[in-house]
Amino acid sequence: MAKTDLAKKWGTGIEFETAGIGVAPEPFVPSRDILLEDNKKVLKGTKYFPLTVANDLIKAKKTPAGWRLPSREEGQKIAKLFTGTEVGRKVFGLDGYVGLNDMARYQHSLAVEVMQHGAFGYCWTSDFVSELYAYVIISGKRVLNADSYLHIGCGLPLMLVKDL
Repeated sequence: MAKTDLAKKWGTGIEFETAGIGVAPEPFVPSRDILLEDNKKVLKGTKYFPLTVANDLIKAKKTPAGWRLPSREEGQKIAKLFTGTEVGRKVFGLDGYVGLNDMARYQHSLAVEVMQHGAFGYCWTSDFVSELYAYVIISGKRVLNADSYLHIGCGLPLMLVKDL
């Protein structure tokens, strides 16, 4: 599916009026191979991205127009509304993450064990804790928050938001 088709399919996403954003109804997954400026290749079907690659995809306009990473504050607003609800789990999923040590292998083969799949879901925010760590939104059966962080080299699904 081309990125313009994805933008049409997503529309404004799942609207969170109190946060002023729409959240994409599914993670971004490239429908074709993408070559980024620094000759990094993102393979068709890739689902887990280090934060630098996620930012490069958005900067290079390889994601649907107008969609971006949520801020930590937006994640916290969503968490307050939907912690422990089916809506929170549906939006942010339980897709787990690819650990830092497995990312090199994953980027070349798309075949590696995903950590905490089915128990928790993770997605990047645009806010950093430090140079090497960024805040993430975590969803689980009883939790939805944006107070945790992971190393920017880990691979997380790319959940995007759009201003309403």
